[in-house]
Amino acid sequence: MDANKLLIEGAAVFGAAACAYGFLIEAYRLGLTELEFKFDRLPREFDGFKILHLTDLHLKKETRIQNICLPILEKKLRALIAGRSFDMVAITGDLELRGKGFEGMRDLLESIPSKHGAFFVPGNGEYQDYNIDILLEALDSWGVKTLRNDSCVIEHNGASVRLVGVDDPFTKHSDLDKAMLDVRNDEFKLLLSHSPAIAREAIRHKIDLILSGHTHGGQVQFPFTGALYTHLGRGAPRLAHGVYEGRRLSARTGMDAGPMKVYVSRGVGMSDFFIRFLCPPEIAVITLRAA
Repeated sequence: MDANKLLIEGAAVFGAAACAYGFLIEAYRLGLTELEFKFDRLPREFDGFKILHLTDLHLKKETRIQNICLPILEKKLRALIAGRSFDMVAITGDLELRGKGFEGMRDLLESIPSKHGAFFVPGNGEYQDYNIDILLEALDSWGVKTLRNDSCVIEHNGASVRLVGVDDPFTKHSDLDKAMLDVRNDEFKLLLSHSPAIAREAIRHKIDLILSGHTHGGQVQFPFTGALYTHLGRGAPRLAHGVYEGRRLSARTGMDAGPMKVYVSRGVGMSDFFIRFLCPPEIAVITLRAA
């Protein structure tokens, strides 16, 4: 048999197997990532402060595939956080609640012990053929505070930090300057942003930590080359997934990032196609430490 034909057939078989694995197995390998971040500016009273970070749940049950896939991920998510308690829950956009998704999200939030409650910032999914006001009204009725280019103070053990939240950067709804209007320079600043594309602006505002998602980690990754597509937009720093800080963050943003850290989650759900490859879904528990 011709060597080229063998090569083509082999590649086709591998591609089919990879797609089957990505759709049937890895898309549901939801894991919990635990991280610790240490900061000089964090008040000692916040040492050990635990944040549950959820992003990109994409709970729109509109197709037969979604009605099969999403309950599996929801069940695994509940199992991962069962028996845990948190100081705060951060939800960084793309809930995309539809139909039964509202009921599932309400039940999930009610099952998560959180001392300071849950906070939400919108993602681009909230602006795609969607009435965002319905979502925000539901979140408010469940006790979830939405931050849209705004900030609030989190008081803990007699000290405080500033929680900042921007509306979705990808759809040009973010306004970090407005969100920072009441923020003091000496405060520890935690920024929630659906997209990590806000990083350069955040450096200018001396943000300490950004929690974000949006990229899904690319959903499909290849060895050595990384994420296939990050959906960050032209000119945005390539922050596909994981932790960025120090020289690595400075190189990606083209700016001196100083002590700022960025965490980009791979997220829970999927958007346009239900497949993941070398990029399993995740939720994260982030513990803040005072240096």
